[in-house]
Amino acid sequence: MQNTIRIGIPYYKNILPWTHTSNWNTLSVLNLFAEPLTRSFDGKIWPALAKSWQVYDHGKRWVFSLRPKATFHDNSPCTSMDVLASIETAKTQVDEMGMPSPLPSYLRKVEFNLIDRQTIEAVSEEPNGDISDYLSEILISKANRSGEFVIGTGDYEFVDYVPRRSLRLKKIGDTKRFSAYKEISYKVIPDAGERLDALKNGIIDYATDIQNLDHIPVIEGYNWFRTISALSIIGLLNGKKEPFCYPDARRAINMAINTSKMIDEIFQGNGIRAATVVSPFHCGFESSIKPIAYDPDEAKRLFSNVNMPDELVIRAPTNTPINGDKIAYFIKDQLASIGIKAHVDVQPNRLQYALDIARKDIGDIAIANALPHSTFRTLSDCISSEERGASWQSIEDSTCDQLIKMANTEPDITTRERKYATVLEYLGKNPPWLYLLHPVLINVSIPSINDIQLLHSGIMRFPGSW
Repeated sequence: MQNTIRIGIPYYKNILPWTHTSNWNTLSVLNLFAEPLTRSFDGKIWPALAKSWQVYDHGKRWVFSLRPKATFHDNSPCTSMDVLASIETAKTQVDEMGMPSPLPSYLRKVEFNLIDRQTIEAVSEEPNGDISDYLSEILISKANRSGEFVIGTGDYEFVDYVPRRSLRLKKIGDTKRFSAYKEISYKVIPDAGERLDALKNGIIDYATDIQNLDHIPVIEGYNWFRTISALSIIGLLNGKKEPFCYPDARRAINMAINTSKMIDEIFQGNGIRAATVVSPFHCGFESSIKPIAYDPDEAKRLFSNVNMPDELVIRAPTNTPINGDKIAYFIKDQLASIGIKAHVDVQPNRLQYALDIARKDIGDIAIANALPHSTFRTLSDCISSEERGASWQSIEDSTCDQLIKMANTEPDITTRERKYATVLEYLGKNPPWLYLLHPVLINVSIPSINDIQLLHSGIMRFPGSW
């Protein structure tokens, strides 16, 4: 195995400790540098800085025990006081576009207390089965002794960083750390074609996000890493007005779009149909949950039962999600085939589009990503009309709200999975969104590199690092 690796990525922003991000390339880097209290992937919670935790009082009290002798990069001990300080910082976090992070709304409902240097407790007024879930999104860090820069407890430290160009991480020289690569360097190359060319020309060893190419070439002699993303590409439906305030119209739009054809034509077959509000890799997803069948005749009948505008407005970005504009025009053509007119409004400015979505200015349908957060986060941020999170689109369903509350307040992991499965099954049959697809993520490397795991979240897991 080689000691160093050079990776080409489309984007990176050094955001610790004040900014929350969902960008998987940034998170791939930061998870080498810093650790959360717990880790969440593939629908389960795993130890990280917390070696273990116990749940008391039917989920109202959680006690986390830190890993013994955990240290920051300057060899100072990582204590429960450092964890609490990072949690306090997270209570005021914004996202990369300056909009409020959803984490503060959850953290403010929980009281965090110091028990001793290695133990903290989290206390909630109501039973809370998901505290360990959203704590997994807080990377523990602090300023170094001189206050010059931020340090973490991960296996790697920064030795060089040039914004928007490159960064380099070096393995900490502790013999107790088992990470395979001594040095990992990143080159920021925004264009997917240029990243692939850099790989073929020997400038980098590994290229991420090749799925963003308009045409993915067949190249022999390289290692290809493919995984189905836990991210969903969806159509947000405006629940404030007709027609999508009606459940019949929301079912109809899901029957009207041939998503298999869309995946083949726009994504070169690199995707699977979405069946509910989360992916098959989320807590509570069961194999019995199937995509809504394409049935344009039934869609036309259901639409005839509701008041329809003269023309539906479909809003779309040019990226985030990638191919958002192409998806919108595909939907327009599909609706035209059953006699429904639609107009596509494309917004090329990513920030403006995000602000519009946050203001619920989505037309009738807005093409968007449902980020690969946990089942809890997705239901709370986007679906629950009791929580009314930033991504909620004014669709009220009291049955769904009650099912979500029953799952959220269940502390037993096995029972909570079953209760989340009930919610997801219900939402599969009573869609709040237009379900489209989970894209396939594609990375590629030189032949000698075959040991980097590409998670469904898009984060790269390096051998031995965590």
